[in-house]
Amino acid sequence: MPRPTITKTTVEGTRRQANTKWNAVDDIASIEKLLNAAHELMKCEPTLAGAALEDIRRLKARVRFAKSAAAQSNPEDGPKVAPALFENRQDKKQSPLNFTVQHYGPWLHKNISRADIRRLNFKLYEAYSNWGVTSEQLDAIGLPTKQTVIERKLETAGPLKRPRQRVPMPEMPPEEREQARLWHVADRRKRRAAKRQL
Repeated sequence: MPRPTITKTTVEGTRRQANTKWNAVDDIASIEKLLNAAHELMKCEPTLAGAALEDIRRLKARVRFAKSAAAQSNPEDGPKVAPALFENRQDKKQSPLNFTVQHYGPWLHKNISRADIRRLNFKLYEAYSNWGVTSEQLDAIGLPTKQTVIERKLETAGPLKRPRQRVPMPEMPPEEREQARLWHVADRRKRRAAKRQL
């Protein structure tokens, strides 16, 4: 069977599709059906090890949380895929700041950070320094550092509870996972502060 070729239009179409909430929920539902069928088949086969069933159970838990997260996707969470790539912009004279405001506008002044831009669109991230964009300019359009975003989240989180030890992070619901991450950040800071005092 010949291998499928990946073209630029295929990648762009996939990127647009990945940004669509309906398609994400649809795809996750298909994966869930497949895992449920595999789980039922594996339970009927006595030669399969318990570890394989446990792996399927964990995957099902991850899919369940991914499904609920996709259904309740919040624009404040930030994009999962770059809405547009800087190197593919129509007007090559368009500055990275204007490009960021145009394409990342719905997420600016919320939870998106420069680290997210670096992950989603590295050429855009590089363009900030190549075009001489200052940190103050990025702050002004609502694109802070990751550290600043974490500080904001810690300020608004209120009292944080210690996360459940028996549940691995990937199997936690998204809200609980975020709370656990914040708790770990706060805990590391307390430990560092205690070491400095010694």
